[in-house]
Amino acid sequence: MKYTLPLLLLLLCLSACKSVFVAEKSKQPPPESPFAPYHSVGILPKAVPSNIYIGMPREEFKQLHADQPLTEKNEQFRWTYLEEVDDPQVEAIGYYFDDDPPQRLYELIVIYYSEALRDEEASTLFGVPNFDEKEWRVSRDKGFNVWSWPFKTKLIVVGMIPGTEWSEKNW
Repeated sequence: MKYTLPLLLLLLCLSACKSVFVAEKSKQPPPESPFAPYHSVGILPKAVPSNIYIGMPREEFKQLHADQPLTEKNEQFRWTYLEEVDDPQVEAIGYYFDDDPPQRLYELIVIYYSEALRDEEASTLFGVPNFDEKEWRVSRDKGFNVWSWPFKTKLIVVGMIPGTEWSEKNW
């Protein structure tokens, strides 16, 4: 009886410590994914909402845009969406998703009001073009490589994701 109270207190303490350890362990990030949202930081124009990322599954995108009008089109090998945005520099954003499950976002087309606005954003994101004097090819240690280029008032940003229209075989 003399040792019952200290033993109960010790067990209670150990139980509380285990609960804290389990809670801390569950806060750890999931295993490394090449499509984790942070892999898109610094490669997407500022007009692209922060909750959009290259590699995002199409269903997640649709849930985020459930209450917004989007133009949706099913092409032979991809799904495309066009979103008009309320931005002084950008008219609209096009999103391209692969048609094969899990239908990942692999390309964004940002449509600016002028080529000057497009060039300013591209320069901020990627610096001086490093391929063919007008394109950017960005090799990265983690995630996926990036290819970007201008076309008229558009800035195209592509994640080189295997199995999509733009994969490493096209690099």
